[in-house]
Amino acid sequence: MKFGVCDASFDRIPVAIEAGIDYVEMGVSNTLMPLEPEATFAPVRAKIEALAVRPEAFNLFFPGTVRITGPNVDWELVRRYSAVAVQRCAQVGGQSMVIGSGGARNVPDGFSWDEAWGQLRQAFRIVGEEAAKVGVTIVIEPLRRQESNIVNYTTEGYRLAQEVNHPNICVLADFYHMAELDEPLTNLLEIAPLLRHVHVADTGRFRPGSGTYDYAGFMKYLKQTGYNARISMEGNWHFEQYGQEVADGLAFLRKMWAAA
Repeated sequence: MKFGVCDASFDRIPVAIEAGIDYVEMGVSNTLMPLEPEATFAPVRAKIEALAVRPEAFNLFFPGTVRITGPNVDWELVRRYSAVAVQRCAQVGGQSMVIGSGGARNVPDGFSWDEAWGQLRQAFRIVGEEAAKVGVTIVIEPLRRQESNIVNYTTEGYRLAQEVNHPNICVLADFYHMAELDEPLTNLLEIAPLLRHVHVADTGRFRPGSGTYDYAGFMKYLKQTGYNARISMEGNWHFEQYGQEVADGLAFLRKMWAAA
């Protein structure tokens, strides 16, 4: 199992590397900048390629300005944005891309939920087709209700991925969102066939091991699924203690995984 941290700050990533991360997970919209021309991205790519530990995963796929539900979806923009995003991800060694993107996917007031669900299927098919060209895996991230009014439970993300029915579209389990929704940890066993990425945080969205979430149970069921790829820490950090918090989070996760 690899353990990493979600962070797009080039100033903090070396600190996280020193703390012992196996990889870093960066942002799509704010790092790969799919809406910007290649000339703008080129110096950022050079900085990524200079990192001692490379970004194997990317999150924050769609910004709120690239809608994938509602009456104003621009499908040409969705495809163009997705094509650039996955290409740049592959160029810097990325393997997985997370689509949570609550601002882009939230169903507008008065808009048909069923129609929005169909739009999500279409959006993920588009992204999957582009991702397949460069060998990148896309994972659907279920989000707590405060962040999204559609696709909240891991089982909903799994059902959406099944309906999309594309080999490059899979699902993510985020322990923070699961805990906030009181989602049964046994759901991990149900989504196991398409589980390809994991996010974790603890109570208050702080580092793993700092709160009261049932990590022993989470790791037990996660190990039962046969999952053995990446677990990314994300959430709130006290940046004056960033290096120590990352190191403590990593030590806790590795201990819990070994004990599961």
